[in-house]
Amino acid sequence: MIYSQAGPWVNILHMELIEQILDFGIAMMATVPVTAFLCRYRIRRGKRVSYGTVIAGACVVAFIWLVIVSFGECFTPGFWSETGPGKHTEGSWWMRLVGFVAVICCLPAIAVVAYYQKRGKRVEPPVT
Repeated sequence: MIYSQAGPWVNILHMELIEQILDFGIAMMATVPVTAFLCRYRIRRGKRVSYGTVIAGACVVAFIWLVIVSFGECFTPGFWSETGPGKHTEGSWWMRLVGFVAVICCLPAIAVVAYYQKRGKRVEPPVT
């Protein structure tokens, strides 16, 4: 293996960066089938696909991402507690991360909802 002049720790930093990018990228890719499922559910119920589906799809994926990344510890009160001996403000960081994941998951969700809205306009007969 050839190391750069900065040393072998640079490769470790690159691997950690790639791991973080994959975590967020997988969440974004998982948004597509979740939002498509929600759109199909609304269509089956005879409702129009609205932009609220974007928020619902992104929030569902963000919640699942939180459960997976925290290994299920998000269901314990100690996970969200910001007080206590030796406790940092990790709870607020987790909320920021969940918010960030929800925002980046809105981008593919908007595309899926726009597709189903255009598809619905072609298939639905005009309302009289």
